[in-house]
Amino acid sequence: MATVNEKEINESQVDRVYQRSIKGQPAQYSADQVDNLKLTILTNMITDEILLQRAAKLGLNATDTEVENRLTEVKSRMTEEEFQKSLKDQGYTLDELKYDLRKQITVDKLINKEITAKISITDAQIGDYYQKNKGSFSFPQGYRFSHILIANAPDEGKVRDRAQAVLGRIRSGEDFAAVAQQQSDDSSPNAPGGRITFISNADLSKADPAIKSALTGLKVGETSDLIKTKDGYLIIKLFEIEKGGQHDLSDPRVQTSIRNDLFDQKDRLLKAAFIEDARDEAKIVNYLAKRILENASRATAPSIAK
Repeated sequence: MATVNEKEINESQVDRVYQRSIKGQPAQYSADQVDNLKLTILTNMITDEILLQRAAKLGLNATDTEVENRLTEVKSRMTEEEFQKSLKDQGYTLDELKYDLRKQITVDKLINKEITAKISITDAQIGDYYQKNKGSFSFPQGYRFSHILIANAPDEGKVRDRAQAVLGRIRSGEDFAAVAQQQSDDSSPNAPGGRITFISNADLSKADPAIKSALTGLKVGETSDLIKTKDGYLIIKLFEIEKGGQHDLSDPRVQTSIRNDLFDQKDRLLKAAFIEDARDEAKIVNYLAKRILENASRATAPSIAK
């Protein structure tokens, strides 16, 4: 379906990803929708191949140990039975999952070396950002906290047992953020499990009463017991009670927040530029795109009357 510097991406590779994407429901898609989805998949695979080839030249390929460690992280969130069911539901074999993990780790190592490790944010940039966004650092009263979600599953007993085990690790002194990264099932972009987030008193008054009761009953630095919610079990750690008002640039939290925002902006920009530059340098032939255009031309060509 395509070549990247003469390395082939064949139809079976694209089709495996396509089948996982449609989850066994091809009847819902028209021929044009199928072609569009496969073209999108192929475009992403081309980008991945470009980056993998760059990583290989720099000796950044993921090691077997790194792959096994990442696999262990994935499996630590569930029982072996749940892991096998997850593989089946997503249409993965274990070897395919390991291949994807190897690819992710390799690309992450490349991006970290070529982009992330080279980003620096100056005090002048932080000061300029603060002056332009000063109003963003006036906060209402509320709470800064982090959470871990153990999501609902058919076997309620296993879910609670898992939640109790996670809470036990925290009670025994393990770092909350580290446990959250391994165990939290909440991947919400707005407030993912493990990340410190803020809720105002006004918003908290509208929240689940169980969450409100647990959060307001904690002292700074304390961790809650298990909190049963409609989504599963929550574990909350309170980091700060926000008194509200304008925060100055001298506040370390303001500086950290600005630094993180500027870093993320720079990171996204440089990654996009890096990928485009890498594509420019690669020799790419997209046979699927050519085939789609040729088929469209044949379909619209005028017929010749006999």
